[in-house]
Amino acid sequence: MLQRLYSKESVAVKEINETPCSLVCPFGFLGLSHVIEHHSIEKYKSKKSDGEYQVLAEPGNQREPLSILKNTLYATSNKVVKANPNLADEIKSAFKKNTKHSIAASSWNDWTSKIETENPDSLILIVHIEKEERSDRFQLEIGKEDFKIKNLIDKSQISSKNAKQPPFIVLIGCEAVELDYYGFDISSQLMNCGAAIVISNFTKIRGRHAGPIVMKLLEFLKAHEDREFTLGEIVLKLRQYLLAKGIMVGFSLTTLGDADWKIKIA
Repeated sequence: MLQRLYSKESVAVKEINETPCSLVCPFGFLGLSHVIEHHSIEKYKSKKSDGEYQVLAEPGNQREPLSILKNTLYATSNKVVKANPNLADEIKSAFKKNTKHSIAASSWNDWTSKIETENPDSLILIVHIEKEERSDRFQLEIGKEDFKIKNLIDKSQISSKNAKQPPFIVLIGCEAVELDYYGFDISSQLMNCGAAIVISNFTKIRGRHAGPIVMKLLEFLKAHEDREFTLGEIVLKLRQYLLAKGIMVGFSLTTLGDADWKIKIA
């Protein structure tokens, strides 16, 4: 690798053939010019592989496009929206404007009930996450102090019995992808429960950023409703937009699943 080093004392350029870095972080500036995808490998485990990571190819051309935002279920945590008195109304307006049909859930019981009755194709959660004192496990809050321990989230919280496709999920808030438990975090669990794609974040995001990030994502998706597109290109544009606006937490956005899966707004 060729690297150019500039010293403060001189404008001279020194060329070296090896980088002093031991690794390249894919969430850094590489994520502003390339599409990056992550996979939960639980469903791919086999006797032929004993490693922790795999390089895999999926049959994207033979797969039907993923229809999203036709019927959207969403929920927010009061702790997130209280950062801005107008944020709850702004989020509601964004869903109304950028989805064909959307409905809000006020609690986890309400969420599970509406999963079955509404049969949504898209699930969007703007959550607060904290540790439960007794179990020391992370729990997600929606509504007002309604928590669910992440380990207790199962297929009934992401898909109805009559679902015709796996759901598209956005989970933003606090530290949704836990780097210390990567592969066992809530985003990976959602993939293992049957999600098609999960957009999430791996560093703490405050309420004043979480809501606007989701609203801008909805706008970007809506702007492409006249054609089929890949989620990877949308997330890349979203990162670039957020950085241009000085919102550095945009670097933390990550996508689990096949970034080349064709998507359409129904």
